[in-house]
Amino acid sequence: METLPLIFLAVAAWVVAMAAFGLARSLRVGAERVLDDSERSNRLGELVERRQMALWLIASTKFDLETGRIEAADHDATVKRLERQAVQLSKQLAELQGEDVDRAAAQAAIEARIAATSSAAPDANVRWSALAHARHGGALPEPGASS
Repeated sequence: METLPLIFLAVAAWVVAMAAFGLARSLRVGAERVLDDSERSNRLGELVERRQMALWLIASTKFDLETGRIEAADHDATVKRLERQAVQLSKQLAELQGEDVDRAAAQAAIEARIAATSSAAPDANVRWSALAHARHGGALPEPGASS
């Protein structure tokens, strides 16, 4: 009879340990996900900043050509290099953000879900059952009353 409380205590300790383990694991996974999102966000910001800088430098180089600060050959070489860099950065941004195909597939899935949900919604002209009225607090019409 004295072992029964010890068994209950052991089972309770095991349950608490499993709950603590599960909580610790979920917190660790959540923290890793936040770090991944943060790193991705930082990378996106860096790529956008670098692309904007390349585009600004292209405009600045064109201004320098117009004002006679640089030669046409230097201008052309610099602009081509900066344009290649801007295109490469734009491609990296597109890869990191997801392709248009991915966005189109996601949009199609959302629209299909909306269509399925709206087609499954009850029609306002359909009479509800007594159980549905009771669940939703509606009052049934009097017997013999027309709707």
